[in-house]
Amino acid sequence: MIVYFVGTGAGGSPGSKRWRASTLFELKDSIVLVDCGVGCHYRLSDKGYLKDIDAVFVTHPHMDHFLGLPELLFQAHMEGRKKHLTIYAPPGVEETIRAAGPHLYTSIDFKFTVKPMEHGLEVSLGSDDSVKVFSACHRIEAYGIRIESKDEPSVGYSGDTAEPCEPLLKGFEGVDVLIHEATCCNKYKDLCHQYAHSTNYEAVETANRVGAKILILNHIDEVFNSDVRKEVSELRKSYKGKLILSEDGEVLLL
Repeated sequence: MIVYFVGTGAGGSPGSKRWRASTLFELKDSIVLVDCGVGCHYRLSDKGYLKDIDAVFVTHPHMDHFLGLPELLFQAHMEGRKKHLTIYAPPGVEETIRAAGPHLYTSIDFKFTVKPMEHGLEVSLGSDDSVKVFSACHRIEAYGIRIESKDEPSVGYSGDTAEPCEPLLKGFEGVDVLIHEATCCNKYKDLCHQYAHSTNYEAVETANRVGAKILILNHIDEVFNSDVRKEVSELRKSYKGKLILSEDGEVLLL
């Protein structure tokens, strides 16, 4: 399984070091994109993925997680995509696509469908891949997902969530790899909790509880996490597995 971190930033993260949330998974039978922040189509185009993505899962309708979709759809058309694309998203996402690019429904050379995200949704992709959806604990309707591919590590992706979040804890039980938001370092946990986000320490606690062998910290805010690299060594002492801090453009082979 190949994981490509297209954008690893949080919604308020300044500058261009970390782009908005977007992660691509290349599985046995399919290619899955989770979230689609602004500009992600550039990097996906550079890697040659735009014609081949099979499904997009939008974890929640905050704009840093889905506002890149209209551009992605149009750029895929410009690069000659013909294959149907399915987008799974909460309410509000399709309406935004229609407002930003009404021509996308009538004037591009491939079809796409927007289907609802909901707790308990299970999507089979090819004969070997599956995605399961679980409610997250954010300020609005939000979801995490579990990705499984035959003979490959299982992956949990938290999306934006406060912790502990019982639906995600149940859904992620036994995953090999957990990609978890870590918007705040511990110093700013009160502010983080105000907006229903997780700290890096809480991500470690969740990874330990579900038994993940690898934890990848994601959705990093450069303001709140200015000290995160100093904390990583301390975090590793309290985590039973391997801990990785995600970086934009990083490609991991799991």
